[in-house]
Amino acid sequence: MLGEEQLARLSVSSDVWVWEENWQALRVFLACSGSWRVIEGRRSALDLPSVHAAMQMLGVGDQADCLERVQTLEGEALRVWG
Repeated sequence: MLGEEQLARLSVSSDVWVWEENWQALRVFLACSGSWRVIEGRRSALDLPSVHAAMQMLGVGDQADCLERVQTLEGEALRVWG
């Protein structure tokens, strides 16, 4: 999991720009980077209890909105990984 200092550097990087409304979802997604469900050696989805736990620990207010955004990140990651 990335620490606050690493996240702060990520937010000002010239290579990566994160819209403010997506920042919390990105933090949750990154916190769950080791929580992928694997089927036949391939990542298939994030473990939802881990996502929920990350949202709780990070103090996410609107968890339904955050989950939708995390699932968008999840889908794009799976698409890129093929």
